[in-house]
Amino acid sequence: MTRREQGGHQVVVSFLMTREDYVNSKQAAARAACRSAEIHFLRWAGFLLVVTGIVLRVFFAVNGYSRILSTLMVLLGTAIGFAIDSWQPALIRHQAQRYYDTHGERMLAQTMIFDEETMSIQTDRYRVQLPYSYLYQVYEDGKMFLLYTGQNELWVLPKRALPPWDLVKVRELLKRNENYKREGVR
Repeated sequence: MTRREQGGHQVVVSFLMTREDYVNSKQAAARAACRSAEIHFLRWAGFLLVVTGIVLRVFFAVNGYSRILSTLMVLLGTAIGFAIDSWQPALIRHQAQRYYDTHGERMLAQTMIFDEETMSIQTDRYRVQLPYSYLYQVYEDGKMFLLYTGQNELWVLPKRALPPWDLVKVRELLKRNENYKREGVR
């Protein structure tokens, strides 16, 4: 049995961040930053505003001001309730596309090497090798791995750059970190 068949091989990934990768990474980072309690609070607050606006409109709308107030409550509740799912991702996508279009030439080619004990990240300006337990946080969604090497230092690994057998290996290695979080992956 060869070393690769035993599962002890290195995974080497080299890629250049594309526009779509950049946009997906920003959306994934926004989802990673949201807590489920915040999401539930926004949805419930929106739902309660909509219900309150409807009740005001049906039972207490006696003049034009109360009708306008109830309509505004329904609209505000709808906007707040769907903020996380609809307009926030659209806004992030738009801003990320604009940034990439103006700063795309600054994106550096990256090489990431994953072995049994450590991972390495290399660019023209940066080199680091660290054990998986030293990662501040690891987040995985349907299209990206986000590797936080510090509280404000983020490295992105697009899944499109990995063949399926290496994707499974990288996921197994990154799960060694106690702050590994996986969402939206089928």
